[in-house]
Amino acid sequence: MTTTALKNISCTTIEDMRQRGLRLGFRCDHCSRFRYMADRRFEAETVVSAISESLTCARCGSTEIETFAVARHEASGYWPAESS
Repeated sequence: MTTTALKNISCTTIEDMRQRGLRLGFRCDHCSRFRYMADRRFEAETVVSAISESLTCARCGSTEIETFAVARHEASGYWPAESS
């Protein structure tokens, strides 16, 4: 399962994401780094996609970041692996 496929999960806010048991992920469009973020840093009303506006990739310095909700793999039950 790729992180590209995961972006199709529709979550508007952090609260919506938490209620559905999802995690907050980000991906750098420049270097393809994928990581999870602690959602507790954000208010429940925070829009998931808007979080990316204030982020910079620690690996390459790009501001071309996407934030989205991530679900466990349906068949295995594992979370997708992070990549640096």
